[in-house]
Amino acid sequence: MAIYLGTNKVDLGGTNGGFMLNGHLIATKTYSFNLGQTNFSSITPTTSTQTLTLPATAYSTNGGTTITCLRLGEDYDGTLIDRTAYDYVVFQKYEIDFNYGTNNVSSMIHGIRSTGARDYHVGKYLASIVATTGILTETLSTSAGYINSISPLLYQKADGTYAMTTSQGIYGSTTPASVSTSNGKNYIDLKYGNVYIKYSDSYFPLAALQALNPTNTIFTVTWEIYEGDKSMYSYIYDTAYSLAANH
Repeated sequence: MAIYLGTNKVDLGGTNGGFMLNGHLIATKTYSFNLGQTNFSSITPTTSTQTLTLPATAYSTNGGTTITCLRLGEDYDGTLIDRTAYDYVVFQKYEIDFNYGTNNVSSMIHGIRSTGARDYHVGKYLASIVATTGILTETLSTSAGYINSISPLLYQKADGTYAMTTSQGIYGSTTPASVSTSNGKNYIDLKYGNVYIKYSDSYFPLAALQALNPTNTIFTVTWEIYEGDKSMYSYIYDTAYSLAANH
């Protein structure tokens, strides 16, 4: 069973990096802030997960656990977003580089760097049918979702050797974007948030978290935005609905 865009057959052999058919990078955006701009100083870490409040931005004026850092759109940064013509993939990566200032943590277990990556697919697909026949119409449906995410931590042991774990110390995981419409024009909000904090005696002890220099512990978030004919996300939807519909 083949999948078609109009009369054009979709061939996954032409995907760029597995993201999408005829995909190309249209923008790369970066945003940074430091731990001292969050509510870190007012939190007492425990072994249970707590969520940091992040600093205000131009699009999240009160800050919050999730913030919109930047916005892509014709009326914002000049980037034209057209969901009826294209699919979009937002690939987010972040780094939190832990800085201890003059505090000597070499003899204790402590975090070196927390990172993460996550995707967000903005897709279009055919899902509407003619009630009398069960045949697919040419009416586009739109949706968005992600495939996977990961939040590793590089930490140093008391003996000076290194190891990795996931989701410990200070780390994040959230949907990296959302798509909206204003005055008939699409735009994409680039988001970051749900940054968690908890200590573990085995990976990031309380003493190490308390030794952090908040001003010099920097969060750097980068988004790569791709545009193309069809993403893997919408290909999956198209395939399922096409198989289900009458022909």
